Amino acid sequence: MICDFYNQSLSYQENLLERYFGKLGHRVSIVTATTTDVFEFVENRHDARRPASIERHGTTTVYRQPYAFNFVSRIRKFKGVSDLLERERPDVIFVHDIQFNLSEVSRYRQRYPGTRVVLDYHADFSNSARNWLSLAVLHKGLRRPLLHRYLSMLDAIYPVTPASQRFLNEVYGVSNDRMTLLPLGCDMDACRRIRNERRGRQLRQQYGIDAKALVIFGGGKLARPKRVERLLRAFLTLPGDSTWLIIAGDASKDDAAYLEELRGLAGSHPRIRFTGWLDQEAILAHLDLADLAVFPGSQSILWQQAIGMGKPLLIGEPKAVIGGDQEVGYLNRHANLELCIEPEGAHALLSARLSALAADRTQVEDMAAGALRTADELLDWNVIATQTLGT
Repeated sequence: MICDFYNQSLSYQENLLERYFGKLGHRVSIVTATTTDVFEFVENRHDARRPASIERHGTTTVYRQPYAFNFVSRIRKFKGVSDLLERERPDVIFVHDIQFNLSEVSRYRQRYPGTRVVLDYHADFSNSARNWLSLAVLHKGLRRPLLHRYLSMLDAIYPVTPASQRFLNEVYGVSNDRMTLLPLGCDMDACRRIRNERRGRQLRQQYGIDAKALVIFGGGKLARPKRVERLLRAFLTLPGDSTWLIIAGDASKDDAAYLEELRGLAGSHPRIRFTGWLDQEAILAHLDLADLAVFPGSQSILWQQAIGMGKPLLIGEPKAVIGGDQEVGYLNRHANLELCIEPEGAHALLSARLSALAADRTQVEDMAAGALRTADELLDWNVIATQTLGT
């Protein structure tokens, strides 16, 4: 795999693909950046002086490579990819997004024509091409010609959302029949184990939460686009004392003031808990603790993880509608998800929906059963990993 960022402790797509490739009996090699700090990567605080290094995790080898060039953290290429490909001799090369190392991949494919090369794609109009420079220069001027130069060598192109597929079609001119939707999945092996171990019940005891209480899960990367304040305000309107709110995750340095704003809204409320940053295992355990998950803002991998843990989803992102830049209908196979979209700053609709679900636990249970069916059919990495290998 060639990917911009990899940290074994996180539950990103790269980690889960690597793990499930290994489970299927494959030896995995990853070429990635020298940083392991997700905030450093997201905030483009890369230290170019870090040397190359090698990590080994079971049957996986991680090659942390410096960049041959890195222009404003948008146009970058890893050093030494040709040598690493020759050393590892992969049968399958999985390229995450449109990498400037495609030239080395192409030369390797020419030497070993039986190699399967696949590319996935994450960008859409909600996170990319939001100004002229990005659209005209970065995407259409640089990456589009690069992609089309090597398009014929790609055995599969996998947009991860319908919005990503639309972006590739409209901006890059890739025909829809060349693409197959490959959703970001969930670690269903871990989800099933945690549910069977009843980790959520254990956490309820630790937090002092009654078994019959309704617990709402929210959070993720605590930044303003996530609109977590809307969830807090809606929760504070709920009557009675039998509902709890768990806010998982943390803020980057740039969003520290937003986190303080959220804590200020919560005050000393006895049934609101901020967990701080959690690893994958702890995230899934806290989802097991909850009865439903609410995400008022922009898309997150937590949407898939919540479905994998059998949780109903309430989503408030306006762009999540069908045809929107964060379209979410593909995750709603069995009436397990609802949209609660309202004007900026409003929370009356979300408050009303939470109140109704608190009063009708049968509906919560029905949505939860739908979430488990959706996860088994769409989000199981056992199935997704097998598909990418072409087997």
